[in-house]
Amino acid sequence: MKNTGILIAFLVSLILLWVIVVLLNNTILWFIVINLTSVFLLIKIRKVNLNDVIVAVILALISVPSSMMGLWIILPFIVSGSIFRQSKNKIMIFKSSNKKDIINTFVLIGAVGLILGGINVFFALSSIKVAITFDMMWLFHGLNAGIVEEICFRMFFFAMCVYIIKDEPMSKIQNVICYVIMVIPHVLMHFNFQTINLGSIIFLSLIYGLPFALMQKKHSLISAIGAHGLVDVIRFITFGI
Repeated sequence: MKNTGILIAFLVSLILLWVIVVLLNNTILWFIVINLTSVFLLIKIRKVNLNDVIVAVILALISVPSSMMGLWIILPFIVSGSIFRQSKNKIMIFKSSNKKDIINTFVLIGAVGLILGGINVFFALSSIKVAITFDMMWLFHGLNAGIVEEICFRMFFFAMCVYIIKDEPMSKIQNVICYVIMVIPHVLMHFNFQTINLGSIIFLSLIYGLPFALMQKKHSLISAIGAHGLVDVIRFITFGI
């Protein structure tokens, strides 16, 4: 019960952080707080796995051609890996290295990415003019969005949930709260006080946020990054933005 209360307090703190970000009109504050928290946790945990460091740097380098924001993922990724290695509650980076799982991962990425990408384009048609273009940078922009957002706003936030629960079995309510934590803050960052409305929050949470959160928890981080990136690439190609 105590850990459930702490999880709720964590969710409230993330919503309050969104309020501060909007008031200051400074999105970078999200990444500053996330990385400062990562430093604090690394000092507390005192365990870093070299493989986590290598994968974090590789993902950052893949993201950097689009934006230097990719560098912000290194510490959250490393500390998340350290937390998961000490817990039964975890997010797998890759499902496995066998051929069948690799093929299934790509099929999942393609299926979810195409479906959600199509939904995204359909609802944008009424407000954005179609301008089909292709630029190799669209690929890097899509990967950057998938890598940065899936690691900082879902993987890391779930790692925080695991750290709070302290490797105890999750109750149903704790599991629901963790999903809300993996979805709502990321959705909120797309709104300010003028544009926010409950309908849009529910729609984005159910259509985009929840599927990516489920992919991370039920399959792997890479599957969520790939599908998220594909959704954005489809938008870039269709609208040129």
